[in-house]
Amino acid sequence: MIGRSKDKLEKSEKRVQEANKSIQIKILVVDLAETIDVGFYNDVSEKIKNLDVSILVNNAGWGEACHFDDITLDWHLSNLRVNSGAPIMLTYKLINHFLARKSKSAIVNVSSATQDAPIPFMGVYPGSKRYLAILSYYLKDNYGDKIDIQDLTPGFVTTKIVNHYEGRDSISPEKCVQCSIRDLGQEFTCMPVPAHSFAIQLFHTLYRFCHLLFKILISKEERKELSQ
Repeated sequence: MIGRSKDKLEKSEKRVQEANKSIQIKILVVDLAETIDVGFYNDVSEKIKNLDVSILVNNAGWGEACHFDDITLDWHLSNLRVNSGAPIMLTYKLINHFLARKSKSAIVNVSSATQDAPIPFMGVYPGSKRYLAILSYYLKDNYGDKIDIQDLTPGFVTTKIVNHYEGRDSISPEKCVQCSIRDLGQEFTCMPVPAHSFAIQLFHTLYRFCHLLFKILISKEERKELSQ
C-alpha cells in the first residue's frame, strides 16, 4: 500500500487483515505528487522487489474544480504527477515481473467517467484521466494475453475527492471495488453502474446539442461549488 498518510495506511491495513488474517501488507509512505524522478521510483521498486506482486491498482488521483489560471503551475504539475506520471512509473517497474509470473497478473487503472464528458472548470483532471485510459488500451493490445488490463471508469464515488458526495448517481468505494472485481478478466472497460453511464451520456448530449442548457444547468452548479 502506497500513500502519504501513515495513519490512514495503517487503518486500511487493519481493515484488510480483519477481513483476511493471512494477508501480509507492506506500507510505503511516499507522496506521488512529489516527483516523477526515476530515482524516486527506483527506491519504491527496491522496497518491494522481494514481494510477488500480482495486481497493480493505480488508484491514486486528485483534482479540483477551479479556473485554470487561478492556481499555480506547480498545482497542475502535481496533478499530472499523481494522475498520469505515477501509473506510468509503477507499471513500468512491475510489468516485467508480471510477464515472468507463471500465473496471470492484472493492472487496474482507475480513470474517471469525466474523461468522456466536458466538465466545467475541470481541464487537467479529466485530461490526465483520459491519458490513463489510452495507456490502458495500449497495455491491453500489447500485453493482454498475459496480463488482465482494466480501465475502471467510475462516475461519482463517495470519497474525499468529491467531498463525500452521496446522491442517486454516487456509489460507495466498496461498491466500486465489487464492480471492478466483477469485470476483471471479463471486460476491459468497467463503468460500475448504469447511473454513471447515463450521467456521462447526458453530459455529452447537452454539451453537443443543447449547449446553452448545458451552461445553465451544469456550469451553474460548478460555480456554486467554486464559491463555497
